[in-house]
Amino acid sequence: MCLIESAEDIGSNILKVKLKGLERCKIEGFKMNPTFYTVDKISPLVDEHESDMEIDFAFQKLQSLLDKFLEIVSYDLGDAFTSDLDRDGMSSIVFKLLTTMPLDYKEKQRMLSCTLLSERIYTLTDFLDTEIQLIKIEQEIKGSIEEQINNQLNEKMKSGLGSNDEWQEMLKKAKSMGLPDEVMEVVDEEVKRARAMPPLSSETNVIKSYLDCILSLPWGKCSDDVLDLKKANKVLDDDHYGLDEVKDRILDFLAVKQLTGKISGSILCLVGPPGVGKTSLASSVARCMGREFVRISLGGVRDEAEIRGHRKTYIGAMPGRIISGLKKAGTSNPVMLLDEIDKMSSDFRGDPASAMLEVLDPEQNTTFNDHYLNLDYDLSKVLFICTANDWSRIPGPLLDRMEMIRISGYTDIEKVQIARNYLLKKQMEKHGVKKEQVIVTDTTIGKVINHYTREAGVRNL
Repeated sequence: MCLIESAEDIGSNILKVKLKGLERCKIEGFKMNPTFYTVDKISPLVDEHESDMEIDFAFQKLQSLLDKFLEIVSYDLGDAFTSDLDRDGMSSIVFKLLTTMPLDYKEKQRMLSCTLLSERIYTLTDFLDTEIQLIKIEQEIKGSIEEQINNQLNEKMKSGLGSNDEWQEMLKKAKSMGLPDEVMEVVDEEVKRARAMPPLSSETNVIKSYLDCILSLPWGKCSDDVLDLKKANKVLDDDHYGLDEVKDRILDFLAVKQLTGKISGSILCLVGPPGVGKTSLASSVARCMGREFVRISLGGVRDEAEIRGHRKTYIGAMPGRIISGLKKAGTSNPVMLLDEIDKMSSDFRGDPASAMLEVLDPEQNTTFNDHYLNLDYDLSKVLFICTANDWSRIPGPLLDRMEMIRISGYTDIEKVQIARNYLLKKQMEKHGVKKEQVIVTDTTIGKVINHYTREAGVRNL
C-alpha cells in the first residue's frame, strides 16, 4: 500500500509525490531530494481478487464519460485509447488521466490511495460525471445571460438611436416643414450617413443631435405683425412713464415697418444708466407688435463661439446664442434683445464683438452662418434691440451699425409718479396687500427717493 501525503503535477506526465511506505506499489524512474520523490510512473499491484468483467465495465463507463467531457472541454489527452486493453494498459491510462486531468492535488492523492484499479476508475468516473454536470450548468447560465443581453441590445436598436423608423420620421418631418433646398440636401445626406453606421455608434448620436437642432428651428415660420400705432402708443404709455422722445422714435420705427412691410434702418440701441427701463421697453415693443420676445445677455461673454456656436465635431458642441434664441422663440421674426452689449470682452478664444458685426448688419445677416449648423440662416426678419450703459465701450465698427437712443435718468418728480402709478401697484399685488390696507403718501415716497435710493433709475426704488 502507498500512502501519499501531498502531490502536484509538474508536467511531462511526471507526478511529484511525498510518500510514506512503498509496499504494494510499483514505482519506475524516481529521484529523491530532501523532501520529495520525483516519479516517472507509479502503478499499484493489481489485486488478484478483482474480476476482469468488473474492471472492463468500469473502464467502459470511464471512457464514455471521458468522451462527453472532451466534447464539452477543449482538452488534449494525447493518443486515443480503446477498451480492449489488459489490466496493465488500463492502469497506465488511469494514471495518465490522474496526472493530466485538472484535478486538485488532494483529489489526486485520494485517487492514488485507492488500492484497487476498479476503485480508482470509479473515483475518476465520479469526478468526470460531477465536472460534466457543473460545466453544463455553467454553460446554461452563460447562455441565459447572453440571451438576455442580446434581447436588450435588440430592444435598444429598435427603439434607440438609429432605428430606421426614427430616421424615416425625421425625413418625413423635414419634408413637411418646407425646408430650403440646401437644408433639405444636408438632412438627406446626414440620414444616409446615419443609416450606414452601426445603430449604437457615437457618431450616430452626433448626427441625431444635429438633425434635431435643424428640425427644431423655425425655418420661414413668422408671426403676424400688429402695426397699429395707436395700440402701440397705448402699450408703451401703460408700461412706462415719460420717455416721450424714446417712445416717439420707436413709433417712427414701427411706422416705417408699416409703410415698407419690412424692417429697415439701423439697429436700435438704448443707452442709459441702470434701472431706467431699457429692457422693459424692448419687451413692450414685442408686445405691441405681437411678436415673441427673446432676451440674450451678453455681459461677460468673451468667446466668439458663444455667438457663432461650436463645430459639431467637438464633444458637447451646440449652436450659438442667436440660433438658440430663435429655437426658443419658435419664429423667425422675434424681437431679440441683446442686453449689456457694452460689457462684451475678448481674449484668446476670439472677439465676440466681431461676430456680432454679421448679426447686426442688415446687408450680411440674411446669410448668417452658425458654426454648428454650417448652414445659412436668414436673420433679416429679426428685430434686434440692444441695450448698453456706456456707449463709449462699444467697438466703433459695431457702433456704426446701431442708432443710439439715449435715455437719461429720471427727475424726482418723475420718480414719484412712477412709484405712485406703477411700482406701488405691482408691489401691493405681489405681497397680497389691498389698497385700503396701506396708505403711502407722496411725501413718504419723496423721502425714500431722496434719502434711501439716490439713483438715476428706479431699480432700487
